[in-house]
Amino acid sequence: MKQLIRNLLFVSVAFILVFAFLLLGIIFQQDRSKTKLEGHEGENKLALADQYAKAGSILDRQGVVLASSHQGKRSYAEDALVASALVQTIGDYSHNIANTVEERYQAELTGSNRGLFKQLIFDLQGHGLRGSDLRLTLDAGLCRKAAELLEPYKASLVVLNYETGEVLCLVNTPLVPPENVIRWENIAEGSLFNKALLGQYTPGSTFKLITDAAWISSDQYQPDYQVMCKGSEPLLGPGSVLENRQDAGHGLVNRSQALAASCNHFFGQVAVNMGAKQVFYTAENFAFNADLNLGKLSVKTSRLEMTPQIDDYTLSWLAIGQPLEGQKLSLSPLHLAMISGAIAQGGQMMEPHLLAEVLNPGAQSGELTHPRVAYLVGTEAAMHTLAQDMVYSVQEGMAGGAQIPGQVVGGKTGTAERASSKGENQTDSLFTGFLQNPHCPLAIAIVVEGQWADVSSLAGQVLSYALDKYQ
Repeated sequence: MKQLIRNLLFVSVAFILVFAFLLLGIIFQQDRSKTKLEGHEGENKLALADQYAKAGSILDRQGVVLASSHQGKRSYAEDALVASALVQTIGDYSHNIANTVEERYQAELTGSNRGLFKQLIFDLQGHGLRGSDLRLTLDAGLCRKAAELLEPYKASLVVLNYETGEVLCLVNTPLVPPENVIRWENIAEGSLFNKALLGQYTPGSTFKLITDAAWISSDQYQPDYQVMCKGSEPLLGPGSVLENRQDAGHGLVNRSQALAASCNHFFGQVAVNMGAKQVFYTAENFAFNADLNLGKLSVKTSRLEMTPQIDDYTLSWLAIGQPLEGQKLSLSPLHLAMISGAIAQGGQMMEPHLLAEVLNPGAQSGELTHPRVAYLVGTEAAMHTLAQDMVYSVQEGMAGGAQIPGQVVGGKTGTAERASSKGENQTDSLFTGFLQNPHCPLAIAIVVEGQWADVSSLAGQVLSYALDKYQ
């Protein structure tokens, strides 16, 4: 009996010593990881390469590997075009690009955010300091298709599921391979900037959706209201809105016809009718001047700022998405897609998310991200009316390139004038729209910088590809 007690005591002491040894090892490893994280700003490539040697993988929604570590080396998507298309979003282990999944989710990927007890369990299971895998909402195939179409341009494209808020596609051009970013060579100007999230673009005529929503919701709203388009003649006299396109002069137009033709006179006039407060109030309902984020990734706030005593002349320009001096109006492509999604969703603007699931080592499933309504932008009736206007714009108007036979597609094109970095006048081409399909409820936004492009046709091709894939 005494021998048994001695044996049990020996085993207990041995267990306690082993446990203490493991605990001290974990504390040491976690302290080392935290020290590395705290020194993030000054980290060199060798330190980061070491930290990512056992980092978890980044996967698309269907399990396609977008980043992984093998034998101490971090590599990116096997498909070179996919890797280049997503580099501004996925990032690089050297953190030469900020605001990326690799940078913002570093703690999850390297496992440095775990508590002592959880890490002990992973050690006992044989996983050691391996990081967690991240499954994203992105679709690698859809991103590849978008990259193929956008490669000739300096552009940005966003596709999201407007019912869930899942971001399926985030592509920016020019393209650059991750290897070039890590080596810091052969990097095209603007190729490291995630325009989809951080771009600040003048919306041009896509802002007429906000003016239309404000008009439909205003006390002055008349469903059968019409405006005589005066063509190149200014709406309110010198300095006010006019039409300068070749097809200027739309004649007598109602609301649906005006959106389809993108009539400046109609939307300038209804803005004057209802006043600046109604336009501003509606824009803020649509998340202008509100903080937007994509999980841990930052998104530039869309801005609408106007002088307190804005006159009708200035308001008429703001209503068509062309702010004059003293006013500020800008948005990101992500927000532009969210606007169309909210209209298609009957007024519910879903919170966008990129992270679908965190998978701890050895886990078959993990912490899921659930859909959440971020904003209620208007009544269901008003959004239904606006959605019909957008569908008519695709069927009969300037957004016709987005048509998909047998499908309900809504859209709005826009052009916005701006000064380039050299002070030259340039024009951006924009599109926002939606596909209303029970199996494929998608919203899309495209911005092509510095030139005219058939953005509605580009949108139609991307949506058609997604429809074939998901139906």
